[in-house]
Amino acid sequence: WFMANKVQEMLIKEFQPDGFNVGININKQAGQSRSHAAIHVIPRYKGDAAGNKGGIRYVIPKSQNKI
Repeated sequence: WFMANKVQEMLIKEFQPDGFNVGININKQAGQSRSHAAIHVIPRYKGDAAGNKGGIRYVIPKSQNKI
């Protein structure tokens, strides 16, 4: 988690987000296209999701119904 925290610090400094989603995909059915380790650190902003819904499902609007 050291690097995820470092990335978060850099994103805060550069873009001043209101929060973050952190996600890990494991296996093809979860969205992993190749066998590798990746931690997704996604900056979030007030109002960037419909209504009061946040979470990883609402980062990409078209993916909301796939989960």
